[in-house]
Amino acid sequence: PYGDSMVGPCGAPERVVNYTELSHLYMLQHRFDEGFGVLSKGLRAAGGRAAEAEETRRLYAEVGKIWEGQYDFATEGELEQLRPRLKAALEQAVMDDPANPGNYEALGQVFREEKNLDGALELFQKAYDRVTEPMVKKQLEREIARLLLQRAKDREKNKDYENAVAEYRAIVERFPTSSNAATALFQIATVYNYRLREPWNAIDAKLEYVRRFPDSDRCPDELVEIAGLYRRANEYDKAIETFRAVISQYPDYDGRADAQWMIASLCGGYLRDKERAVEEYRRFVELFPESDRC
Repeated sequence: PYGDSMVGPCGAPERVVNYTELSHLYMLQHRFDEGFGVLSKGLRAAGGRAAEAEETRRLYAEVGKIWEGQYDFATEGELEQLRPRLKAALEQAVMDDPANPGNYEALGQVFREEKNLDGALELFQKAYDRVTEPMVKKQLEREIARLLLQRAKDREKNKDYENAVAEYRAIVERFPTSSNAATALFQIATVYNYRLREPWNAIDAKLEYVRRFPDSDRCPDELVEIAGLYRRANEYDKAIETFRAVISQYPDYDGRADAQWMIASLCGGYLRDKERAVEEYRRFVELFPESDRC
């Protein structure tokens, strides 16, 4: 009852949804050769100018469902044989239409399912080198950065901290203004602080974060943590200076009162400068008269 007339010359070959639905029906009937044949045509149509975004999204969702066997069209044994065919179809689609980022994303997800981040990175790097369209290159940059970030996190999880830091640093250097670079710097500081126990390197990473991403909501928190690291390193004047920056630079930050209180506490408890401590406590009362500490 079905046929390629849905997508052939008498049908609507530009409608990606037709390929999706026909491939789905073939798969349910265990007509896998025909199903993959139609799916391959759909992957080519997805890169066409007439392709609609929602229909294209459905096609790639179908690819994921086939890989995972979501609608019970095959046994696990059959799926083990079908997955290499699906991967091959995506690889061919990438070769046929190097400007379609959807094919790269779908194939990249296959590599992720296989726990093959190196293969995915190689794929997206080749794609990046091949395409010329700025928007596609930008999408590929984001995907490469995400994969590098995942690989670095995997190294960190495996306690390979030195190489994890190197991977995170590579992201910062290659994508210096991206959100992934911000995440990488945050992770670098975390590894240095909690894993490698190198507080000065943690401070440097946090300062770099604040410098590179001054508009980030995390900046005042990062400065507070830097001040805490200075305090634990007995660098009390630097801690005070950093707390002072929090108060002056972030007028809407909820932690300003705590920062001023810490300044006063450092002056009295660590520097043993009672006059300076009294002055800072007075400043606290002036700046934060509604505080319960007053």
